[in-house]
Amino acid sequence: FYFILFYFLFILFYLFYFLFFLLLMLSLYLFCIVCLLSLILSIYCLFIVFDDVLYNCPDLFILSLILSVMLSLFIGLALLYLVY
Repeated sequence: FYFILFYFLFILFYLFYFLFFLLLMLSLYLFCIVCLLSLILSIYCLFIVFDDVLYNCPDLFILSLILSVMLSLFIGLALLYLVY
């Protein structure tokens, strides 16, 4: 009887471990997708808003590009924090 119970708990533990690993992989994949999407969106917004700034002062454009990358990473990390 105890052997069957132990075997059942062993299977349950492995199933839980597999599901946790799957959730971790899915959340990392989701994190990458959200980072890429927000990065694309922020670059697109930069090209719309700072179209004349790009020709006048390119260093400000580079700074805003770096800021948009940081923002997209922050959004992805916030989503990763919300998942857990």
